[in-house]
Amino acid sequence: MKNKTKHLDILLRKEETKELDYKGPCIWNPKDKASCCELVKDILAMANTLGGYLVIGVNEKDHGFEFTGMSNEQLASFDTTKINQFTNNYSDPPINTTVYKVPYENRNFVIISVPKFSDTPHICQKDFPGILSEATVYARTDNNESAPIKKSSDFRLLIENAIKNRSDQLLTSFRTILKHGIVEEETASDEDQFLIQLDLAKKRGDDLNPNLDKNYGYRETVFYPTIFTETTFEIDQLQKMAEKGSVNYTGWPFIYFNRHDTVQSYIVDDGIETCLSAPHPFHGGDSYHFWKFYRSGLLYSKEILDEDSYLRTKGDTDLILDFEGLCLMAAKTIDCMARVYSDELPNDTNIQLIFRLTGLENRSIASLSGHSMFFRGSFLSKVKETEYKAKMPLAEWSAGITDYALEICRHVFLRFNWLEPNIAECNEVIKKMFKRKLQ
Repeated sequence: MKNKTKHLDILLRKEETKELDYKGPCIWNPKDKASCCELVKDILAMANTLGGYLVIGVNEKDHGFEFTGMSNEQLASFDTTKINQFTNNYSDPPINTTVYKVPYENRNFVIISVPKFSDTPHICQKDFPGILSEATVYARTDNNESAPIKKSSDFRLLIENAIKNRSDQLLTSFRTILKHGIVEEETASDEDQFLIQLDLAKKRGDDLNPNLDKNYGYRETVFYPTIFTETTFEIDQLQKMAEKGSVNYTGWPFIYFNRHDTVQSYIVDDGIETCLSAPHPFHGGDSYHFWKFYRSGLLYSKEILDEDSYLRTKGDTDLILDFEGLCLMAAKTIDCMARVYSDELPNDTNIQLIFRLTGLENRSIASLSGHSMFFRGSFLSKVKETEYKAKMPLAEWSAGITDYALEICRHVFLRFNWLEPNIAECNEVIKKMFKRKLQ
C-alpha cells in the first residue's frame, strides 16, 4: 500500500522537473530504435543528475497535462529486463531502472524509476543518428530537458556530485565503524543489486507460469554470495555449476539442468534458466518449476507445491504440507547450494539463503506416505506465507547440510503451531535420502 501511494504521488505531481518527465502513451518496441533511444537519452540524463522518474501515458497540453493512459498492448510492452538490456547497450556503466505499472481511474500508466549514479557518471557509448552521440555525457538542464553537457559549470556540478556521492558512502562506512567497530562485508548497494535481480527473476518466472490463476501453494528458494559483481561467472561456469547442483536423490533434482536440452534449459543474456510446465511425470497433474541463475551468482527457484498438484488429480481439495516433502526439500536446497558454489568461491564467502513457502493459510501438516503420527488438521497454519533467512560462510553451509535443513523445518513447523515437532523423524527422513544411490 505504501508503494502504491508513492507511485500515485509521482504520477499526479502535474509538474515536470529535473527529476520527473511526462511522456505520452507509447509502445516499447526495440525494433523502433529511434523511439527507444529517445527514452534512453532521458534515462542517461536523469541518472547523471538527480535520478528520477519517467511517467508514460501522460500528454502535455497548453494548460497542463492530460492523463490519457495506455492501451493493454502498450502497457504489456514495458518490462524492466527489456528496457535495461536495451539501455545498457548505450550506457557505461550500466543503469538498472525499474518499471512500475500504475492503475489510476480505470487507466494504466508506466513509471520508470531511474537511480542516480553512485560515483561514476554514465557515458553514452554508442551513436544513434540524430539522438545519441558516442562518448557524450547527458544531463537534465534547467529547462527540464535532456541534453549533452557542454558548459564548464555543468561539468563542475557533475564532478561535485560524484565526489559528494563517494563521500556519502565513505561517511556511512565511518559511521558504521564508530557504532559497531566493523564495516559489514556487504554494502547496502550490494544487497540492492541482488534484490533487483531477484525481482526480475520473480517477474520472469511469473510471466512463464501457466498456473498463476489456480491458487497453488509455492516453494521459493534464493541463494547468492553477499558481494555483488554483475559478471562474477561466465556462462560456461554457470552451466558447470548447475550440472553439479542437478543431483537426483528422489526421482527429480532440486534444479533440473541438461545443457543438451535447449528447449527447457537455455542461455539468456544475463545467465541461464530452466522452465518446466508439462504434466507431472509421476501423477499427471499440473507442474511448474522455474529457476534462473545469474552471472552474479544469484540463483532463484520457484515451484508448485507438489502435494497440491497430486491431491487435485484425486479430487481431494484439502490443503496440506507434506512432512517428508518439506524435510527432503530443505535438505536438497542446502545440498544444491553447497554443490553449486563449491570449487567456485572461497570457503569463507558469505552466502545468503532464503527459503519461502506461500499459500499456507488453513493448510495442515500431513503425510502423503501415510505416516501414523499425522492426521490432517492437527497442525494448522493461519499465516499466508513464511520465510526463513540465514547467512553464513560457504564452509559452514557445506559442513552442516542436515543441521541447517532441520533448522528450516523447525521454522516452518512453528508457523503450523507445532510447538514440539518430531525433529528426530525429520533427521531420519533426510539421512535415508542421502544414503540413496544418486542417479
